[in-house]
Amino acid sequence: MAHVTDFTSIETKHPVLFTAALDGNAPQGSDFLLDFLDQLVERVQEEESLADLLKEMEIYVVPLLNPDGLERWLAMPDPSESEKLSNQAPLNGNLVRLNRNFAVKWAEGNKEPASADYAGSEPFSESESQALRNLLEDIPISMYINLQNGVNHIITPWNWNTSPASNPEKSLYESILSELSLIFPYSLRVGVPQPFTGSATDWAYEGNGDSSPLCFNFYMKDVDVGADAGDGESDITELE
Repeated sequence: MAHVTDFTSIETKHPVLFTAALDGNAPQGSDFLLDFLDQLVERVQEEESLADLLKEMEIYVVPLLNPDGLERWLAMPDPSESEKLSNQAPLNGNLVRLNRNFAVKWAEGNKEPASADYAGSEPFSESESQALRNLLEDIPISMYINLQNGVNHIITPWNWNTSPASNPEKSLYESILSELSLIFPYSLRVGVPQPFTGSATDWAYEGNGDSSPLCFNFYMKDVDVGADAGDGESDITELE
């Protein structure tokens, strides 16, 4: 994890967390966050407004939450050639879907080990989800942004419900998404068109951990199948 802030400032700060690659076949978020860190530490030396921002913010970045899953996916033959490989592509080293392994609506999740949505034997059964849970329990995060793969869109809680009616910050989220629509040519919505349970952002937003941060899932366009997987060789340095 990277921690970026103005360590000389004694002002009360607002911590923001960025994570990526909960799914093993989603390297684009990791790539983006590594570039983001490079540009942030370079530009803060020259841009006063950015330096001032870091007096009031703490930025935490975990660019790769599922390293074992990514290593396995990079070493796969083309996952599209096999239903088994396709199902395993997003999973971790124990063949668990990490973003289904958090303790919110977990009981309603998929318990079939051969599934691409396998939620694990119990909530937080995996070391990766435990690590993220521990981080959220230790730091009072104000905002949590998780980068995922898929069609270009931005989604706010809940992931387990297509309806945003139970979201107490619904109007606030809609206002934020309206502003983001001026910047991102993405589809933006509160709630998801295809709900799933046990997600990291739902667990954080529900008030588990040390705070109840505003949570956003940025779905970045899928890489082409076989573009990063399919050569049968594992090379994590491709992200750099």
